[in-house]
Amino acid sequence: MTAEWRVHPRLEFGIKVMNKNNNKTSMMKDISVGGCFIDESEEFGLLPINTRVPLVFEIPGEDEYEDIYIEVDGMVVHHGKGGKGMGINFVMMGSDAANVINEFVKSYL
Repeated sequence: MTAEWRVHPRLEFGIKVMNKNNNKTSMMKDISVGGCFIDESEEFGLLPINTRVPLVFEIPGEDEYEDIYIEVDGMVVHHGKGGKGMGINFVMMGSDAANVINEFVKSYL
């Protein structure tokens, strides 16, 4: 599947993500300033579409001591093929967090 319909460029990059409601973790498969795809894990199960979920993750910095802590509110917008994983739109995010994500994605594309 091609991604021409996307508003924001996505970067395939594994980033550990945590559901702030219950501290359950999984891995992002990709990220953009508009959202991400979270792999389903035993700990971080599939959530229903239209579920809001507060997420916490760190964007890698120049070195291991410069990772940038990000908090966003997301909404599940679709499930992956075969119900594996879920697409999340970021619905509430500060401008600083948006700038960090945007610069991170652009640096790898």
